[in-house]
Amino acid sequence: MFTIEATYRVPFYRQTTYIADNFKQALAFALEDDRWDSPKQAVTDRTTYLTRAWEGVAAFEGRALPIPDDLSNERRGKGSYTHLEMEAALCVWECINDWTVNAPDGKGDQRWHELREGVGSVQMRHASIPLGQWCLEVYDICTSADKNFFDTIAYDWEVIPLILSHCVDSDGCPFIEPASFPDPDKAAGAVMAAHRSNYELGEKLGLTPVCEGC
Repeated sequence: MFTIEATYRVPFYRQTTYIADNFKQALAFALEDDRWDSPKQAVTDRTTYLTRAWEGVAAFEGRALPIPDDLSNERRGKGSYTHLEMEAALCVWECINDWTVNAPDGKGDQRWHELREGVGSVQMRHASIPLGQWCLEVYDICTSADKNFFDTIAYDWEVIPLILSHCVDSDGCPFIEPASFPDPDKAAGAVMAAHRSNYELGEKLGLTPVCEGC
């Protein structure tokens, strides 16, 4: 048995009259207006978006399963991403910047820095999207048995960097092409072991555990 999460988008709209000197100013007023007390629902698209899936009879309890690209693109729209995917991609990009351009001299990750120097910032930024999706797969596997597994550390500057640090080959060189990404199940095992080790070390030192590279 499998549990599938599917959604469809429900847009809401409002129609408000603004007193303005010109059309551009009226548009600015509309953007700044946060009054959504009585919005109207406009269901214009019943397209089904396949977002997440798990083995078994309940979400998060079984092994997380990736949505195949052919179904994902067909049903969600090519170039369309979920909120979780967007958040993960932004966290990945923030992490890459912290490991490369934002790191003090000698404090960053040399292998990620060399990769960025070699392929350029644009390609690295674009790679943040599939890297974020891969990180989400690993995250779902890590939390499938215990949804609170990462509760002791911050998602953006600890969890994602910890997972991303395992998207490397046996020599520690990073992957940014999806075809080369490590198996999510194996990566999840390594991530969970590293998190438990950090947590135990933090307890011994009386500190909140922080992942290496954050």
